[in-house]
Formats: sequence, structure tokens, C-alpha cells
Amino acid sequence: MATEKRLIDVNALFPGKLLAVNIKNPMETVEDLMNRINNAPTVEAVEVVHGRWEKSKRHLWYKDDGEIDEYRYTSGFHNGPVCMVCGAHFCVHCEPNYDETECYDHHYICSMCGEPSLEGHENYCPNCGAKMDGDRNG
Repeated sequence: MATEKRLIDVNALFPGKLLAVNIKNPMETVEDLMNRINNAPTVEAVEVVHGRWEKSKRHLWYKDDGEIDEYRYTSGFHNGPVCMVCGAHFCVHCEPNYDETECYDHHYICSMCGEPSLEGHENYCPNCGAKMDGDRNG
């Protein structure tokens, strides 16, 4: 059964001393030591999530209120979305399967949350906070 990680403040557990040289009581048993560790104050920390930027050839559409802006491009009866990466635009009436076409250029998506990045050079994903140094989770 997996137990929850508990990060303790070793400096508070053994104030002013290194663990290896802090033998105040040579009669202290392993059980006593375990009790001190179990009752040690904890620290607030967040586990680092590792990810990577993955190249994507899918269009990255301009959005309006979280939805694809199908009126970004208009020309008479024709209207449709516009890709932020390559500038391609499609009429939703003439090409109802516009989302299946490949982007002429490319962008990157976070391997952890799927959010896009135009450059893919950021060290951290601005959406989920994953550290972009490769998937080393687990």
C-alpha cells in the first residue's frame, strides 16, 4: 500500500547539527528516532512534474470565449477559423472538415496538459507548470 509523501524539516528535527553527528543520547533507540521523525514538522512543497514540448502539425485556431472563432475570417457568405501559426483560413460551409487538414508550419504542445506553445522554448509550461526537461515522472 502506497503511503503519502511527507516532507519534513530536518533542520527543525536536528537543530544546528548534521544528522550524522547529532548523537546526543547514545541510548536512543531506533523506535525513539522514528518517533522523532514521525513527529517532525513538515514543509510545504510541490512535486516537480516533468514534461516536454512535442511538435504538432495540427492547426492552432484563434478562439473566442474558449471556442474556435468560426467568424475570424469572413468574406460574404464564407466564414471560418484562422490558424494562429500558418494563417490558413477555411470556410466552415465549403470545408466542414477543416480541422482534419495539416498546418503548413508547426507549433508545440505540452506533453502533460496538451496546451500549445508557438515557440516551444519555454523552460516551464505556462498552463500546468511542468518543467520542460523531458518526461521523468514516476
